[in-house]
Amino acid sequence: LEEDARAAKARAGPLRGTPHLKAKIREASEYMAAMREVVPIRTDLEVDMVVGIRNDARLDTLAKRWGLTGPVKRLRAVLDLPRAKGGTRRAGRGLTKDAVSRTERTRRD
Repeated sequence: LEEDARAAKARAGPLRGTPHLKAKIREASEYMAAMREVVPIRTDLEVDMVVGIRNDARLDTLAKRWGLTGPVKRLRAVLDLPRAKGGTRRAGRGLTKDAVSRTERTRRD
């Protein structure tokens, strides 16, 4: 992300069309460099994916308790996207109007 934020020409990816976010990432470069020294990112860990039954009621309770109702709503929008062949989620399908408008606002910023 930092390399993309410093690039003169926009590249495909999460920072495309987001000059405000690119500026914030550039401004935080010293902090992120220090953070890598203090809290290095582990890349040698195995990640196990667990598929189970979703407990929406429990998630709602936790979201309200910790003030995370917005992020949980966005998470559900992504989890509810239909899967393409190969198990990946298809972008642009299954998003709520709210999630789509939020994405459009983010792209304009």
